[in-house]
Amino acid sequence: KVRLEKSSGAMVRRPNTPMTVEDVQANWNDIISFATPLYHLTQTDQVSHILDSIRKINNKDEEKGNEVFTQTYSYTSNQA
Repeated sequence: KVRLEKSSGAMVRRPNTPMTVEDVQANWNDIISFATPLYHLTQTDQVSHILDSIRKINNKDEEKGNEVFTQTYSYTSNQA
């Protein structure tokens, strides 16, 4: 029998700060820990969990939180 679970992970990304390898290394034990696993039954559950994490980051920096996850790109007609 297969049981699908995922680590609850760690919040490594910070508002307006690039994530580094050192950030991942410092949080590695939390990232891989299954002490409090998550069980997503549907894709909607998975996406909701990701969006909740993004909201937590945005709430820490109300003015510039959205800039962390959004970037605008311009494409010419030959790149589309």
